[in-house]
Amino acid sequence: EESFHGQGGTKDTKKKMLQEYFRRIDNSINSNLKKRGLPLLVFGVDYLHPIYRKISSYPMMLGKGIVGSPDKLSLYELHHSALNEAQKYFDSDSEIPRAYA
Repeated sequence: EESFHGQGGTKDTKKKMLQEYFRRIDNSINSNLKKRGLPLLVFGVDYLHPIYRKISSYPMMLGKGIVGSPDKLSLYELHHSALNEAQKYFDSDSEIPRAYA
């Protein structure tokens, strides 16, 4: 667990807000996907991946995810990237982690 010293600052505040935002996303993902046993593929800018992964409790996350800015890609490009990444995972010998009861 991280500790912050001093008065805190804008960077600390933004990080805490981002962590809380990701916790809310993770709660929603767990509520909606976990009970159906669906895999999750994370797509986002590089520095956000480790923050989300540290917070996430979702047991069926696929691979390392896709790094990039979804805002700069068309819907087709997003879909194509997701299919390619999922296909790599399903073509490998890896098993999808099973959701815990």
